[in-house]
Amino acid sequence: MKLIDIQNFIEDFTELDITKKTRQRPYVYARSIYFHLARKHTFCGLEKIAESMGAHHTNVLHCLNKVVPHILKHDKKLANLCTNFEQIYFDSLKKSTTRRQDLIAENSKLKSELLKYKQNRLINLIGSIPESEEQYAYDKIEFMIKIMNARKSVKQDR
Repeated sequence: MKLIDIQNFIEDFTELDITKKTRQRPYVYARSIYFHLARKHTFCGLEKIAESMGAHHTNVLHCLNKVVPHILKHDKKLANLCTNFEQIYFDSLKKSTTRRQDLIAENSKLKSELLKYKQNRLINLIGSIPESEEQYAYDKIEFMIKIMNARKSVKQDR
């Protein structure tokens, strides 16, 4: 797991920007939980974790030793987040993966509809050519296709 994943998760959960330089309790608690989860779920050292928040490694130590135990004892919402982090995190990943799959399916459907629309548009255009001009239109279209194929082969040669 990456630090940025934990940071994004904490920010989504608390609806706070935990990188904000403030001593307000909600921010301090959110950052402390971030430090706790980063220490527990990554192989990053204190300095790297602190650097990700623009803090000093001693600040991380203080939070881990003093603030986090207080949070776990007195703030049920954040304590629940700490104890069930993996489950909550992976559930949110499953939801986003499902949403992504839905978007991919919808995108494929829209692409096929667009292709059908383009084909119908071309058929309608050809159908609107007067009979007396069909041979002329055929010759023009055939010439345009030759030019497009020539351009395509030149691009592929580069």
